[in-house]
Amino acid sequence: MKSARANGSSSSRTRRIVWFSILAVVVAFLVAVSAFVIWTQDTYAAGARGIESIESDSRLQLYERDGLTVLAPASESNGRGIVFLPGAKVESEAYATTFAEVAAAGTTVVIVNPFLNLALVEPRSFEEYTAVAPDVTTWAVGGHSMGGVKACQYAEVAEVDALLLLASYCSGVDLADRDLDVLTLLGSEDGVINSNALRDARGLLPADAVWSTIEGATHAQFGDYGPQDGDGVATISDAAAHVAIGVALASFLDGASE
Repeated sequence: MKSARANGSSSSRTRRIVWFSILAVVVAFLVAVSAFVIWTQDTYAAGARGIESIESDSRLQLYERDGLTVLAPASESNGRGIVFLPGAKVESEAYATTFAEVAAAGTTVVIVNPFLNLALVEPRSFEEYTAVAPDVTTWAVGGHSMGGVKACQYAEVAEVDALLLLASYCSGVDLADRDLDVLTLLGSEDGVINSNALRDARGLLPADAVWSTIEGATHAQFGDYGPQDGDGVATISDAAAHVAIGVALASFLDGASE
């Protein structure tokens, strides 16, 4: 009898240990998930002055629709649109300044507010973005940093005819044989981008892809959200960087539409 009771007690202790172990794993998992979600919500906020400037510009409209930030011309559209994906944890409105002159010239810019503020886990289809601008007939897609990596995936969609990579590159998507106008725009003082990955990704783009560098610009200056950890030191002002980026984008898009 003692042996039976001892065996039963041992078995009970084993079950308790197993259940406590399982509970500990579940709790650890939930804590990790919670910490990750909290981290994703600690975003780079759009510069207040930049937003004020956009909102006071009579040439532009800035509004939210269906979970998207839309920057559109106040006057007639030129029929071109851009779907743009932000860098990791960067608020969508931080790119309104970047595209101000492009939008003023008639192009509608749909800036995605990605799931968990991370473009790579954004689940929506390209068609869900374009639905907010039914007057647009020609679409480009683009992104900054992580957003550019996701943009490359959308560039496989048939209705996309141009790809804009701002301080970014493709990964895991081969567009070399795609009939696509591509611009890769870099900053000479970018301290964030992975230079080796950027170099290795060249072969994933069409041979006639355009590569251009904004001298003096950093990674963060492709948006308007202040300094970013690990970035370089800019040798031009934010305003000068935004002007140079806007000019490069407009020139490329004009060429792409010909």
